[in-house]
Amino acid sequence: MRKPGWILFLSVLICCSSCEFEKEAEEPYIARYKTSRLYLSEISDQLQNLKGADSITFIKGYAEQWLKEMILLELAEQNLIAEQKDISIDVEHYRNTLMIYKYHQEYIRQHLDTTVSRQELEEYYQKHFNEYFLEENIIQALFIQLPRSAPRSDFVKRYYMSEKPKDIQKLDEYCNKNAYKYDDFRDKWVSFSTVQKYLPDLISEQENFLRTNKFVEMADSNFFYFLKIKAYKIKGEHAPFEFAADMIKPAIINKRKNEILKNLETSAFVDAMQNKDAEILLK
Repeated sequence: MRKPGWILFLSVLICCSSCEFEKEAEEPYIARYKTSRLYLSEISDQLQNLKGADSITFIKGYAEQWLKEMILLELAEQNLIAEQKDISIDVEHYRNTLMIYKYHQEYIRQHLDTTVSRQELEEYYQKHFNEYFLEENIIQALFIQLPRSAPRSDFVKRYYMSEKPKDIQKLDEYCNKNAYKYDDFRDKWVSFSTVQKYLPDLISEQENFLRTNKFVEMADSNFFYFLKIKAYKIKGEHAPFEFAADMIKPAIINKRKNEILKNLETSAFVDAMQNKDAEILLK
């Protein structure tokens, strides 16, 4: 059986290491800087999903980066004064910060309620109404992309403009069977740019287009396109509640997170002071 490329590559490295250096290492290493070694076992987990040339490229790149780090570390040791090399305070601060951060994340995971009611969303929206403006044009509409080969294609043209329940039902039944794409978002706000991607013709003046078109019909060599615009809002206007709700929910949840952490820190501080585990000596 042929050995994978990276195994052959490592075999050569191991042989070279044995010839050039004493047999002081108990396992193969892939790079050396003076007396420091980078052993294969240190990166074995990262090689599991790599094969052939990919594994060789990864090993070479990793070894080169490791050597650069070792060289720079020695230069730092040689050129920094003692005070600059004393990083124990920095390390301790980083450790403390990381430990607190991890505890915060675990505490939030255990105590955060991510359920947001519609009432909460509406109250937040009303309170922060002037913070939510549209950054793009949006519409409520009906979009149909119909293959030219579909039977009775004139059926769509006849009924897609109608608001009569019977006509809408007939159109729905027909499109579910024959349309290539059939999206009814007359009760939901969506980006007009997203809808425009499905149209064969580029609409450069979106605002003017939306103000002057309610029923849009286009065609190319393969499809007929029908767009019925029920409502639209222009970039810069206040975002309607239904469209802003997706942005409001993360804001509410983030506010809850901050409140949870603030309550945690306050209660922990009060408990420690009351139990005489902590004290402030300044008067």
